[in-house]
Amino acid sequence: MEVITLILIAFLYILKLIIPKYKGQLGEKIAKKELEKLNKGYLILNDIMVYSDNKTHQIDHIVISKFGIFVIEMKNYGGKIFGKENDRIWTQKIGSKTNKLNNPIIQNNGHILALKDITKEKKDIFISIVCFGNNVELNIDNCKNVIKLDKLNKIIKSYKEIKLNNIEKIYNQIKELNITSKKERKNHIKNIKKKYE
Repeated sequence: MEVITLILIAFLYILKLIIPKYKGQLGEKIAKKELEKLNKGYLILNDIMVYSDNKTHQIDHIVISKFGIFVIEMKNYGGKIFGKENDRIWTQKIGSKTNKLNNPIIQNNGHILALKDITKEKKDIFISIVCFGNNVELNIDNCKNVIKLDKLNKIIKSYKEIKLNNIEKIYNQIKELNITSKKERKNHIKNIKKKYE
């Protein structure tokens, strides 16, 4: 009986470690499918890793259009999310349980700075979007571009002012600089974990 209990505890522990990884990947795949519904005027890059400022930056989705470069950070959380645009830490509530999470707006601003550095485009060309799954309740103060997945394409299409005419060049530039090495991508994840520990 004790052996079965130990096996069950070990299984649940492993499951606890694995589930967040696959939950995040699932959210990114769903967002990718949603972005594929945009028309030909939008060039899409998914799961991009670039090197800038002596570190790597992993970006969930980039949409390049004549209306700007949309940099999308996908978060597949549940429950209720509370925070303000400039708070360093946000709060997630699921029932009576409370968790702290790093403000994804700040995280995405880092991604924008990296893309600005490698493309040499002006900062106002970049539009930050933080996207959560549809199963979350958002209580984020004054953040127009913190949205649920079902509003993703709508908010992208709401931008109408033409800012770019070299979208293919930018698309190819980012694609060429994308780090595909599995080793470097594993190191990036290790460094992120160390940073937040």
